[in-house]
Amino acid sequence: MNAIPARLSLAQIRTAVDEFVSVTAERADADLFTPLTFLLAQVRESLGMDVVFVSRFLDQQRVFEVVSAAGEASQAMVPGGSDPLLDTYCQRVVEGSLPAVIPDTEKNHEASALEVTRRLRIGAYLSAPVVLRNGQVFGTLCCISHSPREDLVESDAQELAAVARAVAASVERSGRIRYASWS
Repeated sequence: MNAIPARLSLAQIRTAVDEFVSVTAERADADLFTPLTFLLAQVRESLGMDVVFVSRFLDQQRVFEVVSAAGEASQAMVPGGSDPLLDTYCQRVVEGSLPAVIPDTEKNHEASALEVTRRLRIGAYLSAPVVLRNGQVFGTLCCISHSPREDLVESDAQELAAVARAVAASVERSGRIRYASWS
């Protein structure tokens, strides 16, 4: 049985989101590199996950825009790297065929059947779409644990959705995200 990683409080995510919004709201042309990588690191640590990333949906690809990863997980997903959108959890969450919270991918038939589950060693998954004001899906904000995480609950998804809304607002103000990673 894998031990559940230590989690920080969800209040820390809210604090990090507030700081991110404050920093990125000051300038319409803000470079999101530093504040967004810091925010994702805070989310990763607060939820006790191995990887947190913002992806962009572009030309039927999922492009890793910003990645925060712990340990060897930092080499599995590279900012600027991409894979077919059709093969991802991201697309399935947006479509509604996968839930936003998957505490154990082996217990979800669709998730366990995906090749990406094995390739990225996804044991648990948490996601929120990054949706712009005009309704366009920019991409997703996703968290991966290499081990099952029975402690993941709907309130975690709600907190992640708040982070995704802050990311969407900042993307709209700045018009871009620069590829970045934080390990």
